[in-house]
Amino acid sequence: IPETTTALISWTTDREASSEVQFSPSASFNGGTYAFSQKSTGDVTTDHEIRIIGLEPFTEYSFKVLSTDGSGITGESRNFTFMTKASLPEIRNLRVLKVEENAATLAWDTTVPAKALIEYQDQTTGAQNSVGRPTLATSHQMRLADLTLGTRYVAFVISENSGGDRVRSQPIQFITVRDIAPPIISNVTNESTLFPGSESRIQTIVEWVTDEASSCEMTYREGVAGGTEPTIREKETIEYNTSHVEVIVDFAPATVYQFWLNCDDEAGNTVQSENFVLFTPIQEKNIIDLILENFQSTFGWVKNIGGGG
Repeated sequence: IPETTTALISWTTDREASSEVQFSPSASFNGGTYAFSQKSTGDVTTDHEIRIIGLEPFTEYSFKVLSTDGSGITGESRNFTFMTKASLPEIRNLRVLKVEENAATLAWDTTVPAKALIEYQDQTTGAQNSVGRPTLATSHQMRLADLTLGTRYVAFVISENSGGDRVRSQPIQFITVRDIAPPIISNVTNESTLFPGSESRIQTIVEWVTDEASSCEMTYREGVAGGTEPTIREKETIEYNTSHVEVIVDFAPATVYQFWLNCDDEAGNTVQSENFVLFTPIQEKNIIDLILENFQSTFGWVKNIGGGG
Protein backbone atom coordinates (compact mmCIF):
# COMPACT_ATOMS: atom_id res chain seq x y z
CA ILE A 1 0.00 0.00 0.00
CA PRO A 2 1.96 3.06 -1.18
CA GLU A 3 1.64 6.50 0.38
CA THR A 4 3.56 9.69 -0.44
CA THR A 5 6.91 8.78 1.18
CA THR A 6 6.20 5.30 2.59
CA ALA A 7 4.81 1.97 1.43
CA LEU A 8 3.43 -0.96 3.43
CA ILE A 9 4.55 -4.33 1.99
CA SER A 10 2.86 -7.52 3.25
CA TRP A 11 3.11 -11.21 2.34
CA THR A 12 2.72 -14.68 3.83
CA THR A 13 4.94 -17.76 4.04
CA ASP A 14 4.09 -21.44 4.60
CA ARG A 15 6.28 -21.54 7.71
CA GLU A 16 7.73 -19.10 10.19
CA ALA A 17 10.55 -17.01 8.75
CA SER A 18 12.19 -13.58 8.87
CA SER A 19 11.04 -10.56 6.87
CA GLU A 20 13.05 -8.40 4.46
CA VAL A 21 12.25 -6.07 1.56
CA GLN A 22 14.84 -5.03 -1.02
CA PHE A 23 13.90 -2.08 -3.22
CA SER A 24 15.18 0.51 -5.69
CA PRO A 25 13.75 3.38 -7.71
CA SER A 26 12.76 1.72 -10.98
CA ALA A 27 14.53 4.41 -13.02
CA SER A 28 17.92 3.29 -11.65
CA PHE A 29 17.20 -0.43 -11.14
CA ASN A 30 19.34 -2.66 -13.36
CA GLY A 31 17.27 -5.79 -12.85
CA GLY A 32 19.76 -7.37 -10.45
CA THR A 33 20.96 -5.57 -7.33
CA TYR A 34 18.56 -3.44 -5.31
CA ALA A 35 19.83 -0.19 -3.82
CA PHE A 36 18.10 -0.48 -0.43
CA SER A 37 17.07 -3.13 2.06
CA GLN A 38 14.78 -2.97 5.07
CA LYS A 39 14.35 -5.82 7.57
CA SER A 40 11.87 -6.48 10.34
CA THR A 41 13.21 -6.46 13.89
CA GLY A 42 10.33 -8.63 15.11
CA ASP A 43 10.13 -12.38 15.60
CA VAL A 44 9.84 -14.88 12.79
CA THR A 45 6.28 -15.22 11.50
CA THR A 46 4.13 -16.49 8.67
CA ASP A 47 2.38 -13.13 8.23
CA HIS A 48 4.92 -10.51 7.19
CA GLU A 49 4.56 -6.74 7.07
CA ILE A 50 7.22 -4.07 6.58
CA ARG A 51 6.69 -0.35 6.09
CA ILE A 52 9.52 1.04 3.99
CA ILE A 53 10.25 4.72 4.54
CA GLY A 54 12.19 7.59 2.99
CA LEU A 55 10.62 7.26 -0.46
CA GLU A 56 10.22 10.02 -3.03
CA PRO A 57 6.70 11.17 -3.93
CA PHE A 58 5.23 10.15 -7.29
CA THR A 59 8.07 7.72 -8.02
CA GLU A 60 7.97 4.12 -9.22
CA TYR A 61 9.90 1.58 -7.12
CA SER A 62 10.91 -2.01 -7.87
CA PHE A 63 11.08 -4.48 -4.98
CA LYS A 64 11.17 -8.09 -3.89
CA VAL A 65 10.58 -9.76 -0.52
CA LEU A 66 12.80 -12.35 1.18
CA SER A 67 12.13 -14.70 4.11
CA THR A 68 14.62 -17.03 5.82
CA ASP A 69 13.42 -19.90 8.04
CA GLY A 70 15.10 -21.41 11.08
CA SER A 71 17.12 -23.82 8.91
CA GLY A 72 18.68 -20.94 6.98
CA ILE A 73 16.67 -21.60 3.84
CA THR A 74 15.73 -18.35 2.08
CA GLY A 75 12.80 -17.88 -0.21
CA GLU A 76 12.36 -14.78 -2.33
CA SER A 77 9.63 -13.39 -4.54
CA ARG A 78 9.83 -12.14 -8.09
CA ASN A 79 10.21 -8.42 -8.75
CA PHE A 80 7.18 -6.20 -8.17
CA THR A 81 6.63 -2.46 -8.65
CA PHE A 82 4.55 0.23 -6.98
CA MET A 83 4.11 3.98 -7.45
CA THR A 84 4.18 6.35 -4.49
CA LYS A 85 1.50 9.01 -4.32
CA ALA A 86 2.22 12.57 -5.40
CA SER A 87 2.36 15.19 -2.65
CA LEU A 88 -0.96 16.91 -2.15
CA PRO A 89 -0.82 20.60 -3.08
CA GLU A 90 -1.63 23.21 -0.47
CA ILE A 91 -3.45 26.27 -1.81
CA ARG A 92 -1.96 29.42 -0.32
CA ASN A 93 -2.44 33.17 -0.65
CA LEU A 94 -5.70 32.94 -2.62
CA ARG A 95 -6.72 36.47 -3.55
CA VAL A 96 -8.72 38.58 -5.99
CA LEU A 97 -6.18 40.57 -7.98
CA LYS A 98 -8.61 42.65 -9.98
CA VAL A 99 -12.36 43.08 -10.45
CA GLU A 100 -13.75 44.58 -13.65
CA GLU A 101 -17.21 45.25 -15.08
CA ASN A 102 -17.47 41.79 -16.63
CA ALA A 103 -14.38 39.95 -15.40
CA ALA A 104 -12.29 39.14 -12.34
CA THR A 105 -8.71 37.91 -11.94
CA LEU A 106 -7.81 35.46 -9.16
CA ALA A 107 -4.31 34.44 -8.09
CA TRP A 108 -2.89 31.85 -5.69
CA ASP A 109 0.14 29.66 -5.00
CA THR A 110 0.53 25.91 -4.48
CA THR A 111 3.23 24.11 -2.53
CA VAL A 112 3.85 21.63 -5.37
CA PRO A 113 3.30 21.89 -9.15
CA ALA A 114 -0.41 21.54 -9.81
CA LYS A 115 -3.06 22.06 -12.47
CA ALA A 116 -5.55 24.86 -11.93
CA LEU A 117 -9.34 24.91 -12.01
CA ILE A 118 -11.77 27.58 -10.80
CA GLU A 119 -15.44 26.81 -10.26
CA TYR A 120 -17.62 29.88 -9.78
CA GLN A 121 -21.31 30.68 -9.34
CA ASP A 122 -23.50 33.71 -10.00
CA GLN A 123 -25.20 34.28 -6.62
CA THR A 124 -28.17 36.01 -8.29
CA THR A 125 -29.11 33.42 -10.92
CA GLY A 126 -27.34 30.37 -9.50
CA ALA A 127 -25.60 29.77 -12.84
CA GLN A 128 -22.35 27.83 -12.48
CA ASN A 129 -19.27 27.79 -14.66
CA SER A 130 -15.63 26.76 -14.56
CA VAL A 131 -12.33 27.57 -16.22
CA GLY A 132 -9.10 25.58 -16.01
CA ARG A 133 -5.50 25.32 -17.09
CA PRO A 134 -3.91 21.86 -17.57
CA THR A 135 -0.26 22.86 -17.12
CA LEU A 136 1.55 22.17 -13.84
CA ALA A 137 2.73 25.27 -11.96
CA THR A 138 3.19 26.61 -8.43
CA SER A 139 2.16 30.20 -9.16
CA HIS A 140 -1.31 30.63 -10.65
CA GLN A 141 -3.32 33.49 -12.11
CA MET A 142 -6.59 33.12 -14.01
CA ARG A 143 -9.15 35.57 -15.38
CA LEU A 144 -12.87 34.86 -15.25
CA ALA A 145 -14.55 36.51 -18.23
CA ASP A 146 -18.12 37.15 -19.42
CA LEU A 147 -19.41 38.05 -15.95
CA THR A 148 -22.36 40.35 -15.22
CA LEU A 149 -21.82 43.87 -13.90
CA GLY A 150 -22.93 44.49 -10.30
CA THR A 151 -23.21 40.80 -9.43
CA ARG A 152 -21.86 38.83 -6.47
CA TYR A 153 -19.92 35.68 -7.34
CA VAL A 154 -18.50 32.90 -5.18
CA ALA A 155 -15.50 30.93 -6.45
CA PHE A 156 -13.55 27.84 -5.41
CA VAL A 157 -10.04 26.97 -6.55
CA ILE A 158 -9.26 23.31 -7.22
CA SER A 159 -5.63 22.21 -7.55
CA GLU A 160 -4.66 18.83 -8.98
CA ASN A 161 -1.19 17.33 -8.57
CA SER A 162 0.65 15.17 -11.09
CA GLY A 163 -0.93 12.05 -9.62
CA GLY A 164 -4.49 13.29 -10.15
CA ASP A 165 -5.17 14.05 -6.47
CA ARG A 166 -7.27 17.17 -5.91
CA VAL A 167 -7.69 19.71 -3.12
CA ARG A 168 -10.34 22.41 -2.92
CA SER A 169 -9.97 25.88 -1.45
CA GLN A 170 -12.27 27.74 0.87
CA PRO A 171 -14.77 29.94 -1.02
CA ILE A 172 -13.78 33.43 -2.08
CA GLN A 173 -16.34 36.09 -3.04
CA PHE A 174 -16.29 39.24 -5.13
CA ILE A 175 -18.73 41.68 -6.76
CA THR A 176 -18.20 42.89 -10.31
CA VAL A 177 -17.90 46.68 -10.46
CA ARG A 178 -17.25 49.31 -13.06
CA ASP A 179 -13.64 49.03 -14.17
CA ILE A 180 -11.57 51.91 -12.80
CA ALA A 181 -8.28 50.02 -12.43
CA PRO A 182 -5.58 50.53 -15.08
CA PRO A 183 -3.75 47.58 -16.62
CA ILE A 184 -0.63 46.27 -14.92
CA ILE A 185 2.53 46.26 -17.06
CA SER A 186 5.13 43.58 -16.28
CA ASN A 187 7.92 41.40 -17.72
CA VAL A 188 9.44 44.23 -19.78
CA THR A 189 12.47 42.97 -21.75
CA ASN A 190 14.60 44.33 -24.57
CA GLU A 191 17.21 42.82 -26.87
CA SER A 192 19.30 44.61 -29.50
CA THR A 193 21.12 42.95 -32.39
CA LEU A 194 23.69 44.56 -34.69
CA PHE A 195 23.65 43.46 -38.33
CA PRO A 196 27.09 44.36 -39.82
CA GLY A 197 27.55 45.67 -43.34
CA SER A 198 28.53 48.80 -45.21
CA GLU A 199 25.91 50.55 -43.09
CA SER A 200 25.46 48.66 -39.84
CA ARG A 201 21.85 48.33 -38.73
CA ILE A 202 20.48 47.89 -35.21
CA GLN A 203 17.31 45.91 -34.54
CA THR A 204 15.83 46.22 -31.06
CA ILE A 205 12.93 44.10 -29.83
CA VAL A 206 11.00 45.27 -26.77
CA GLU A 207 8.44 42.91 -25.23
CA TRP A 208 6.07 43.17 -22.27
CA VAL A 209 2.77 41.83 -20.94
CA THR A 210 -0.31 43.35 -19.36
CA ASP A 211 -2.67 41.65 -16.94
CA GLU A 212 -5.67 42.48 -19.15
CA ALA A 213 -6.24 43.18 -22.82
CA SER A 214 -4.70 46.58 -23.52
CA SER A 215 -3.59 48.84 -26.33
CA CYS A 216 -0.05 50.11 -25.76
CA GLU A 217 2.39 52.60 -27.25
CA MET A 218 6.12 52.83 -26.72
CA THR A 219 7.90 56.18 -26.40
CA TYR A 220 11.69 56.57 -26.52
CA ARG A 221 14.42 59.17 -26.73
CA GLU A 222 18.19 59.18 -27.00
CA GLY A 223 20.09 59.79 -23.78
CA VAL A 224 19.05 59.46 -20.16
CA ALA A 225 19.04 62.94 -18.60
CA GLY A 226 17.06 65.15 -20.95
CA GLY A 227 18.25 63.85 -24.30
CA THR A 228 16.45 64.31 -27.60
CA GLU A 229 12.75 64.95 -28.11
CA PRO A 230 10.68 61.83 -27.39
CA THR A 231 9.53 59.69 -30.31
CA ILE A 232 6.19 57.89 -30.02
CA ARG A 233 5.70 54.57 -31.80
CA GLU A 234 2.10 55.16 -32.81
CA LYS A 235 -0.12 52.25 -33.83
CA GLU A 236 -1.90 52.26 -37.18
CA THR A 237 -4.80 50.34 -35.65
CA ILE A 238 -5.90 49.97 -32.03
CA GLU A 239 -5.68 46.37 -30.86
CA TYR A 240 -6.20 45.03 -27.34
CA ASN A 241 -3.85 42.22 -26.28
CA THR A 242 -2.06 40.96 -23.18
CA SER A 243 1.25 40.23 -24.96
CA HIS A 244 2.99 43.12 -26.68
CA VAL A 245 6.07 43.59 -28.87
CA GLU A 246 7.77 46.51 -30.61
CA VAL A 247 10.54 46.15 -33.20
CA ILE A 248 12.69 49.27 -33.73
CA VAL A 249 15.29 49.60 -36.51
CA ASP A 250 16.04 53.33 -36.09
CA PHE A 251 18.52 53.13 -33.22
CA ALA A 252 22.19 54.03 -33.64
CA PRO A 253 25.04 51.73 -32.50
CA ALA A 254 26.72 52.27 -29.12
CA THR A 255 23.97 54.59 -27.89
CA VAL A 256 21.93 54.85 -24.70
CA TYR A 257 18.16 55.13 -25.07
CA GLN A 258 15.42 55.70 -22.54
CA PHE A 259 11.92 54.30 -23.15
CA TRP A 260 8.58 53.95 -21.43
CA LEU A 261 5.19 52.40 -22.18
CA ASN A 262 1.65 53.78 -22.11
CA CYS A 263 -1.23 51.29 -22.02
CA ASP A 264 -5.02 51.72 -22.11
CA ASP A 265 -7.54 49.01 -21.31
CA GLU A 266 -10.91 48.69 -23.02
CA ALA A 267 -12.58 50.70 -20.26
CA GLY A 268 -10.28 53.65 -20.96
CA ASN A 269 -8.07 53.30 -17.88
CA THR A 270 -4.53 54.45 -18.61
CA VAL A 271 -1.16 53.67 -17.07
CA GLN A 272 2.41 54.72 -17.84
CA SER A 273 5.28 52.44 -16.95
CA GLU A 274 8.49 53.41 -15.24
CA ASN A 275 11.34 54.54 -17.48
CA PHE A 276 13.66 51.85 -18.83
CA VAL A 277 17.17 52.20 -20.25
CA LEU A 278 18.72 50.17 -23.06
CA PHE A 279 22.18 50.16 -24.66
CA THR A 280 22.66 49.35 -28.33
CA PRO A 281 25.69 47.24 -29.38
CA ILE A 282 29.01 48.75 -30.42
CA GLN A 283 29.74 48.64 -34.14
CA GLU A 284 32.68 46.32 -34.73
CA LYS A 285 35.50 47.54 -36.96
CA ASN A 286 36.41 45.55 -40.04
CA ILE A 287 39.91 44.20 -40.67
CA ILE A 288 40.90 47.07 -43.03
CA ASP A 289 40.02 49.66 -40.37
CA LEU A 290 42.07 47.77 -37.79
CA ILE A 291 45.13 47.55 -40.10
CA LEU A 292 44.97 51.26 -40.94
CA GLU A 293 44.65 52.18 -37.26
CA ASN A 294 47.67 50.03 -36.48
CA PHE A 295 49.75 51.73 -39.21
CA GLN A 296 48.59 55.14 -38.09
CA SER A 297 49.56 54.53 -34.48
CA THR A 298 52.95 53.17 -35.62
CA PHE A 299 53.98 55.64 -38.35
CA GLY A 300 51.66 58.58 -37.84
CA TRP A 301 51.45 59.42 -41.57
CA VAL A 302 48.73 57.07 -42.73
CA LYS A 303 46.08 59.68 -41.92
CA ASN A 304 47.55 61.91 -44.64
CA ILE A 305 47.22 59.33 -47.43
CA GLY A 306 45.05 60.78 -50.17
CA GLY A 307 45.24 64.25 -48.59
CA GLY A 308 46.35 67.42 -50.33
CA GLY A 309 50.04 68.28 -50.77
